[in-house]
Amino acid sequence: MAHHLLITNGLEKGKSFPLTDNTTFVIGRSDSSDIQLSDASASRVHCRIHVNDTQTRLEDAGSSGGTFVAGQKITDIHIPSGTEFRVGDTQFRYQGIVDPLAETMVSEETLQITQLVVLQTWNGGLAGQASSKNFCAELFQTECAQILICKIAGIMNGDEKNYEFLEGFREHLSDKEHLVFDLEHLTHLNSSGIGVFVACITSAKENDCKMFLVNQPDNIRSLLNLVGVSALVQIHDTTEAAMEEIREGK
Repeated sequence: MAHHLLITNGLEKGKSFPLTDNTTFVIGRSDSSDIQLSDASASRVHCRIHVNDTQTRLEDAGSSGGTFVAGQKITDIHIPSGTEFRVGDTQFRYQGIVDPLAETMVSEETLQITQLVVLQTWNGGLAGQASSKNFCAELFQTECAQILICKIAGIMNGDEKNYEFLEGFREHLSDKEHLVFDLEHLTHLNSSGIGVFVACITSAKENDCKMFLVNQPDNIRSLLNLVGVSALVQIHDTTEAAMEEIREGK
């Protein structure tokens, strides 16, 4: 298995670092770091990447500023391919490159929806706990990193927060093959909000994602039917049903 880290934002944006199996890599400002940063907000020894044959782990090394995944401060976690993390003011993306045949095979174990990694959250809360008066969205991926689950809640009315979500949503599409929209807690969708949602659908279609729509409230279902979204996605009552279809390769 081959792996690499890409700096996606910061002073050294665009730099890529290959990672080899069964090796630990130190990230920090120290001259002895395997991945040395000029970022003044990073610690001399900031964090470590542990790579082996079965998984890759990210460990904070007691840094002063912390190591963050999806806005959450971490100590030691498993990071699947596609995970983004922040060290000081530097943003990384970890990419694991596996056997091409294995990438096309989605096992039942990797589809357990309890095994989700939070990628990004908008409005500071969980989609399922959002107030009906506020917009909230959260992106998850399964451990196989091929499936993106997008939970949208509250009011989608085309405001600034909606467009922040759209921008972040597009950034996480690059390596995804399947996309599940969970609308269970979406309470209101006006014409501008429909425009944002359709832009999500269009971006996913351009990325050749197979799309699923689950848990639609009746009022939202009617609106999306009117604008033709139903013709572009597979409809299921639950996330579990969509996952089952993905697993069976229908």
